[in-house]
Amino acid sequence: MPAFEAWKSTLYGFTPDQEPPYRWQLVTRPVTDLFQAAADRVASGDVPR
Repeated sequence: MPAFEAWKSTLYGFTPDQEPPYRWQLVTRPVTDLFQAAADRVASGDVPR
């Protein structure tokens, strides 16, 4: 899995070392929450590599 996709995996409910269970991932929370969670991670220094 590409590094950026692995970084995003925890936002979707699985760990970076897991392959997504399906080709498409169902988003189970509002997109605004996903963007906020990603922004919080970046602001804390956990940036995509």
